[in-house]
Amino acid sequence: MARTNAELLHGWAHGLKPEDETPNGNLWYEGPELYSYRTLIAYRLGKPGRDDLTAAITDESYSPTTGRHIRGANAAADWRGVVIVPRLSSLAHGKNVRFWARDSMNDLLPVFEAGGEWLARLARAVGKIAGVAPSRVRKTMESEYRAAVKKAERRAEFEFRILKAVALGDDREMARAAREWVRQRLEKYGEASRLQIAAAVRGHGYAPKSLDGFQAIIESARTLHR
Repeated sequence: MARTNAELLHGWAHGLKPEDETPNGNLWYEGPELYSYRTLIAYRLGKPGRDDLTAAITDESYSPTTGRHIRGANAAADWRGVVIVPRLSSLAHGKNVRFWARDSMNDLLPVFEAGGEWLARLARAVGKIAGVAPSRVRKTMESEYRAAVKKAERRAEFEFRILKAVALGDDREMARAAREWVRQRLEKYGEASRLQIAAAVRGHGYAPKSLDGFQAIIESARTLHR
């Protein structure tokens, strides 16, 4: 058993033991996976001083104690070989690259913007964790990125229609847009109650600012659902 956090983190980073934990059990590892309490915070990819990729570390924020554990893991693994991987726990436990990429897309956008070596390193890290070739990981990530861009473009176009209809006071156009939106939601999520649909319309910010326009959207949603 490691006597200190530093001793445990050194053992994890260099793969000295199959598993180990600190006396209080707050920091422990099993194989390549490093945990703070029950949270996976890092995944060993290689060894400091030998490999250019040493560890994948989560980008999520936790308690002050877990934050210290994450910083310690970053130092023990040599930060030059560390890759930040969003939703690390989901990836390590599910091994589903497509689901992970879709779930993490908001966090991945800066990586796509940076491109080049940053994207290549992330693809290699994800491939090691999921047991998938880096080229396949990158292809999946790029596919999900293109899908996210198209979805954002469609949503922007739809929201523009709503804003234009509100500005012109065009209840008929608002009703058409509402029917289209509700139909999409029903196709994706199945049947829902009229009140749920109305609440969803409000919750997603598609309700106009005028009471008459809002009533048009709600009545449209109810008509469609009958």
